[in-house]
Amino acid sequence: MTDGTVRQILEGLGLSDYSSNFEEQGYDDIYHLRTMTSAEVDVMMTEVEMSKPGHRGRFKKWHLAQAATLQTATDQETGHMHSYPTSDWQQPYPSNYFVDLTGPMTDGTLWQILEGLGLSDYSSKFEEQGYDDIYHLRTMTIAEVDAMMTEVEMSKPGHRGRFKKWHLAQAATLQTAIDEETGHMHSYSTSDWQQPYPSSYFVDLTVRHAIAQYQHWLEYRITEFLWLHQNHVDTYCTIAPLVLRSTREKHGTRAIQNMIRSRPANDNSQLVVEVLANNVETLILHPNAIFVFKECLMLAWQFSNIPALADLFISKSFSTVMSNWQELVRGRSSGSTYKVVMWMTEFMYIKDHNDNLLTICQEALEDQQHLRRSCKGHHILQHTVLFAQKAMTKASTDIRKASWKYIRTGFITAASEAIRDHSEWSGYTSNACHFINKCLELIASDPTDDELQNHRAVFYKILSEEQPLLRFICRHKSGQYTAKRLYEMGDIKEKNDLAKEAHRCHCAIERPDMRPLDKFKGSMFMPDHAYQLRWPDPSEITGYQ
Repeated sequence: MTDGTVRQILEGLGLSDYSSNFEEQGYDDIYHLRTMTSAEVDVMMTEVEMSKPGHRGRFKKWHLAQAATLQTATDQETGHMHSYPTSDWQQPYPSNYFVDLTGPMTDGTLWQILEGLGLSDYSSKFEEQGYDDIYHLRTMTIAEVDAMMTEVEMSKPGHRGRFKKWHLAQAATLQTAIDEETGHMHSYSTSDWQQPYPSSYFVDLTVRHAIAQYQHWLEYRITEFLWLHQNHVDTYCTIAPLVLRSTREKHGTRAIQNMIRSRPANDNSQLVVEVLANNVETLILHPNAIFVFKECLMLAWQFSNIPALADLFISKSFSTVMSNWQELVRGRSSGSTYKVVMWMTEFMYIKDHNDNLLTICQEALEDQQHLRRSCKGHHILQHTVLFAQKAMTKASTDIRKASWKYIRTGFITAASEAIRDHSEWSGYTSNACHFINKCLELIASDPTDDELQNHRAVFYKILSEEQPLLRFICRHKSGQYTAKRLYEMGDIKEKNDLAKEAHRCHCAIERPDMRPLDKFKGSMFMPDHAYQLRWPDPSEITGYQ
């Protein structure tokens, strides 16, 4: 029963009534039927309208017999290849699934490849549409393959699936070649991915191109797996480990980001996002996975029409970030994970969740002594100072405005205490000076705000009361820019007093060229929405005279 045409096999099974449906849907290749997974068989039987349980069971028994035969034959030939264990993928993949596909069919002309796949009827269409280069076909992305199959009028699901399998096999050969060429990249062994990769196929590619190919393959792998399980109740549980493992991998994280970014409204992408939303803690504490977290926030911000997506991330991510605050700003990976706090600050501001934003700013204010001295923590302080002022600008009630003014006063007071601390100016550089400079920028941003101008007077009082302090600041590598900001904020008398004091210390307070404070290059707002990182215009602030 394994030999002959599809029609003869169906006749032998007493299922000849389905022959025309098999041909119409493109399931007309014996080899393709034999090497299908159990999930693919379920999808196929639905497409050929084989709905009777008895008929479905009869075909499944035939298919299972083919898979068992292929498994035994392949194990005897190779001695090292393995099937996909049901505990991992919940489906019996025969272990020769990629053997013939990555063998003879990868060589030869386009016509020979299509003939080997039983798709020679499409040869003329491929040539008419310009898809006549083997290398180009091998290195296409998933989206490009879908577009190509539409252009060559390959509409039958069976034919499309057959070509996709061939294309997947080309990408799947990447693993060993990357490892051999770079000598340091992670090896995706059969114990990880449960499939053998020949090492010769991508050797001629550049490392950069090879990495891109791996990312395309991983995206393809997840998409295919979701498609195969689209009718299974356990889809979420089976896909979650693969998605989460990929987010933590150096190049896999980019593949997941691209999947979310390129097809935001796609059902598969939304399922991936749901997996990520329910595993936020896994994302925010890993230096690679945090960029997937950022992409999800971008999706929730820019595509709010996707049902419940924004609400899902607001509810899941905010509580997780706040409960892991100490780990994010003090943990082993805090040199990367501090960005999560900054992204969450931006997200809550842009989504007008002022209560959550206020909570973040309060937490930063309470932790300011650690953050201002931290190599990366001062970025969090700068960000919260900025968005506290921006939130106050948007506040529509006096009570809300008073809450933000209280937070703002706390930050500026902390900056005045930091500038008075001589230990901040005793080292080679000072992280605190960046936070101080941001607060000075805030004061200078609105000369009409009496409260801010009162804070400005406090800084000059500190300098006048502690005469040596200006000398320490002016002579410090980072502090000289703080001194310049203080000088430019003053009135004529204050500028003259500061210049005289600096001259007595043999310092030129007006000399260093002012540089704008570095913007957070990893911001969700960069580069297209960089205006969100500017101080609000004083004229926009409601309720001020």
